[in-house]
Amino acid sequence: MWVVSDQVELEIPLERVQTDDVVVVNAGQTIPVDGVIVRGIASIDQRMLTGEAQPAEKVTGDAVLTSTIVLSGKIYIRVEKTGAETVAAQIGHILGTTTDFREVIQSRADAYSGKLILPMLAMSGLALPLGGVNSATALFMNVPAYKMRYFGPMAMLNFLNIAARQGLLIKDGRSLEMRNRSGCENRYHATAYDF
Repeated sequence: MWVVSDQVELEIPLERVQTDDVVVVNAGQTIPVDGVIVRGIASIDQRMLTGEAQPAEKVTGDAVLTSTIVLSGKIYIRVEKTGAETVAAQIGHILGTTTDFREVIQSRADAYSGKLILPMLAMSGLALPLGGVNSATALFMNVPAYKMRYFGPMAMLNFLNIAARQGLLIKDGRSLEMRNRSGCENRYHATAYDF
């Protein structure tokens, strides 16, 4: 990583970069920090963070984010955030915590399916003399909670994906559940990050 020090560009490890350092990023390189351009012009691919299809033209005074790629040009960036403080690192952390919510949905589905086992077994037993082995098996294998265990997390991820396409990054499905339970009076209680 190249940093400007006393009008000279020096190569140092990324770990040693600090706030207010001026980092040099050339075409083809990934921006390693969050900061503001102090000199230069560049075309930057921000697709990984913002989903924008077209590269953004950035000039002096514009903010840039880590994990975006300089397609053309050369820029000097005054560092504002590095490492775990960057927007990309925070997004990664947020997306990593969604796994916990999927496990909660699956355990809820398991509890629900446990309550339905005996009624479905009884109905399957009644279907055996009336419809045969195939009908009884089909009825027993179509326990609603069994399908909810798989489709619940997929549905939640689909809703999170739809929200992300609309410019909202929702921490996890619990935010949507709280929104659904709380109604209109607590409509801003959900944890959402708007970019």
